[in-house]
Amino acid sequence: MGKSKKTGRNDPCPCGSGLKYKKCCLQKKEKKPAARGQEQARRVFVKKEIEKLCRQAADMRNGFRLIGALAFFSTPAGDAWLAELADMDAVQVARNGRALDVTVNETEDLLEIGWTHRFEVKGNLFVTTSYKDGSVTSHMGCPAKELKDAVDGLRRQYSKQELADIHLKG
Repeated sequence: MGKSKKTGRNDPCPCGSGLKYKKCCLQKKEKKPAARGQEQARRVFVKKEIEKLCRQAADMRNGFRLIGALAFFSTPAGDAWLAELADMDAVQVARNGRALDVTVNETEDLLEIGWTHRFEVKGNLFVTTSYKDGSVTSHMGCPAKELKDAVDGLRRQYSKQELADIHLKG
């Protein structure tokens, strides 16, 4: 079974701003409650992005979108993944153009995703290791350069202490 992750104060904000949660939505929440529409939009942004991603995968189209520390991407083979760049977690959301069941629980205060793999980028390959059985798979056709650049950008954006707080290993 994959692991789930709660958004902590030092984690990247799930709204996609690129800021830490404590510097973004946590402060907004403490100052005033969000309008109902904003609250609803924040609750479903990951699910909506996954739906868009699965449509791209069904159309066998390349796609890459970076929102905060989350990378959403699809390949011409119809595969699609959600990757969390701070902890290097990933979950496949489509295979051969077909959407897969993915555990995503979102509320205003919480984002839990049923991560199934750890990932790394090796050259032009997206390499995943299954949490379930430890199997390692190299995926061709994934946006390895974009993922590496995004991870490197995250490492440049945060101090060494902040990287330790969000579990990104240098």
